[in-house]
Amino acid sequence: VRFYTGFPGFDVLDTTFCFVRPFVSQKSKTLVLFQEYVVVLVKLRFHVLLQDLAFRFGVFLSTLSRTFTAWLTVMGEVFHKAKQFVH
Repeated sequence: VRFYTGFPGFDVLDTTFCFVRPFVSQKSKTLVLFQEYVVVLVKLRFHVLLQDLAFRFGVFLSTLSRTFTAWLTVMGEVFHKAKQFVH
């Protein structure tokens, strides 16, 4: 988990996913929400081209592009608001 996402373990990955999940609608008919989340984290961690990730996950580039944009927008808003409560 740490290698691909940067999170120390599955428990943290799952907790952050559960925190963000209510604010995201599924963009792909091929990937489940958790897979969409992991793809976004892999993209952010390794700067992998979306075309490469689309091939690896068996989805269209356009689908993955919409998925990435949607998740990134929601994650930015949700984590920004959460950060205010942590400090």
